[in-house]
Amino acid sequence: MLLLKSNESRYQSIREISANLIGPTVTAGGFLSQRIDSETMDPYRIKVSAYSSSAGGTDSRLFGDTCGSTRHQALGRHCSRSLITAAGAIEEDRMTDLTGQVALVTGAGSGIGAATATELAQAGAKVCCADLDELAAARVAETILQSGGEATTIAVDVADVTESEAMVTAVVERFGALHIAHLNAGVHLTGSIFDTTPEQWDSVLDLNLRGTFFGLKFAGRQIVQSGGGAIVITASGAGLLGVAGASAYTASQHGLLGLMRCASEELAPLGVRVNAICPGIINTPMLGPLRAEDEGVVSVLGRNHPIRRVGAAVEVAKLVVFLAGAEASFITGSTIPVDGGVSSVLGNFTEEVRSALAADAR
Repeated sequence: MLLLKSNESRYQSIREISANLIGPTVTAGGFLSQRIDSETMDPYRIKVSAYSSSAGGTDSRLFGDTCGSTRHQALGRHCSRSLITAAGAIEEDRMTDLTGQVALVTGAGSGIGAATATELAQAGAKVCCADLDELAAARVAETILQSGGEATTIAVDVADVTESEAMVTAVVERFGALHIAHLNAGVHLTGSIFDTTPEQWDSVLDLNLRGTFFGLKFAGRQIVQSGGGAIVITASGAGLLGVAGASAYTASQHGLLGLMRCASEELAPLGVRVNAICPGIINTPMLGPLRAEDEGVVSVLGRNHPIRRVGAAVEVAKLVVFLAGAEASFITGSTIPVDGGVSSVLGNFTEEVRSALAADAR
């Protein structure tokens, strides 16, 4: 984070500050790639001004008008204005605008996928809702349409290479391009190493890891051809630490994070950013019978979070939208927990919670 110093330690002149703030521009994929001309400051114009504080002396504020090039604007990247104060606070004067962008969401029929599809549409994107359960995906798409957005539905088994490739082809045939992919489809399975069968192991890794690999392969290639964009992978807190009693699921999540890091390095020069989010316990259908028991969710699961509650799908979805937009143009190869602090205090994650989650599988 940039901190501009004030009073005796401040920079000697505004011109000096400006010289130190010359940074990169944004390509159509929202990826930082090249330097700005120091005189024209185009297409990023950085304005620095001084003001007198109430305490006396002069502080500096940085205003960044992120107005992109013609190609940048053609893909719907918006112009936003950021304020970074001397205290490090950041203020944005408008929301992410994905107008003109085309987005694909797998596992869009429920939970985080459904919330993300809805949020992407609200941000202006045209959304393809893909899910193994076509009826569930169609309900989400219909909600988007009724709200004035654009959406379509695709039935897909992401672990099937032919269906995954056909899914991406269908998106392009319908909307003409692809700029954003939220690779969210996945399955949870509890079971010790001794109890997990080879068939269970294969099914979890096929959907969670193989399916994401196909998404990166086919959606990533199309995003490059569309001029660049962003991919967000839904992993899990289980990818950050070991989770006893969920060996196949945990292995798949660690694999996802390794795959994301490889993809981010390979696709960065092509204008595609790749990041992973690691949700904690989110109140979605994956909680099984616990989801219907509000008291159980709050008392058994919520109290183990520093924030003292479980998460909502929309809270995860808003992070995905941010990562898909121009505001996240310098973020790639990152793993971002969205878990109410659980991953920072996993030692307090009680056996009671593990038993509650395992009850879903039994």
